[in-house]
Formats: sequence, structure tokens, C-alpha cells
Amino acid sequence: MTDFDPVPVVRNMKEHFRLYSLGSVPKEVNWVNTAMKDFNTLHAQDETFFDEVNITVQEEPNSAGEPEILGLLASIGIEKGKPFAPDARMQKILAEAAAVGTTTMRTILFRNRAEDVVIGPGSKSWEVGFAGGSYEFEHDGVALINSRARFHFYATGITPAMVKPPVGAGSQYVIGLRDAEGKALDGSKTYRIHIPPNVPAKRFWDITVYDNQTRSLLQTDNPYPGVTSIDKSIGPWGYACL
Repeated sequence: MTDFDPVPVVRNMKEHFRLYSLGSVPKEVNWVNTAMKDFNTLHAQDETFFDEVNITVQEEPNSAGEPEILGLLASIGIEKGKPFAPDARMQKILAEAAAVGTTTMRTILFRNRAEDVVIGPGSKSWEVGFAGGSYEFEHDGVALINSRARFHFYATGITPAMVKPPVGAGSQYVIGLRDAEGKALDGSKTYRIHIPPNVPAKRFWDITVYDNQTRSLLQTDNPYPGVTSIDKSIGPWGYACL
């Protein structure tokens, strides 16, 4: 893509991308223009979250899961080939678990106290995108549970090049969650981000604004809620009011 023109990118995707079930005949993809549409990409944050888990268990073979996890799910009534029908007692337990889980996840993301999320000394606004230094979220045989949970609550996929990009390739991600004083960003206020000239990016830099309630792009009157160096209209100084 050049000069912030998405047309050739969309055309290339439509001409070459196909998505279909393994073993079936490739067919045309139904493309949907999602610009300026509301989306909530977060999983359910109440007891219906467990209904979503049950759907996955029923659709996938047990070999796709870990025995330990499948055992935990079985203890609350989620098992392959069996109906998931929690009684009133279990429904209350699941509702409380979902509330505690959601609160814990949001705390780990927005008020993380781990040292490896800090982008630099004294920074109150910015954090590294992928804490832990491992795309598998493991270190010396130990699972990095909080780092893994933090990432997958606000993002989706991850690759080795995103965590430790080789010189001249890959990408770097930084998250801005608070203002310069460490206060949570407020949607009723205007913030200014200054990008110094000559950012050491081979291809481009980009700032995208997301809604922390839906994990989707912030709904504005612009289909591209952010700024990028590819867009020549932002000028040579590289600043934006968001």
C-alpha cells in the first residue's frame, strides 16, 4: 500500500484469498465492508462466557485441547458429547467466576505492576505490547500466565517476529493506556501525541485508537481512527490530536 491507498490491498485480497473447510472445494469468499460499523470483539464477560467455551469443546476434538484444561472444564459440566446444563447452584458459581475473571483481566491489562511491561524508566503512559519476551509465553519451563492473559485480552494473534523482531524485519508494538501523569485516558478529553521527526521505521509508523470496552477500532467519523506515516496529509512533523 502506498500513499495510504487501501484500494490495491483490498483488490489483492479479493483476487487471491480463499477461506474454506479442509478437504472441501475452494469457493468465493463473501466480502463484507465493515467500515463505520460497530463491533464488539471481546468474549462474553458474564456467565454466558462458559457457553462460548462449551461451543468450542463440542466443535473440536479432545486432541485439540490440553488434558489438564479439559479436566477443569469437565469439573464444571463442560464435556465433549454431553449437554452443558448448569443448575441454579452452578449458574451462580459461574456468574461470580466470570465477574472475578473479568475484573482480574482488566486489572492485569490496565494496571499491570510487572516490571517487564514498562517501556522505559519513568514512563507512565506507555507499555510494551508483548511482555515476557516469548510468543509462547513461557520462560525456563514456566508458563507466563499473566503475560499471556494480558495479551489475549486485548489482542488476538502473535508470532515470534512480533515479540523479538529481527533487525530489518518484523514490527514493534507499544501500548498507550494512560496520560503523561499516569491517569487513565478519558474519552471526554483531547490528547496530543507528538511523534519526533525521523522515526527509525523502515516502512512506516502507525497510531491506532481502540475502544477498551469492545477491543475494536474506536468509532469516529473517520473509517481509519488513527494516523500513519503512510498518509502524507499529516505533514512532515508527524503529530496528531486524537
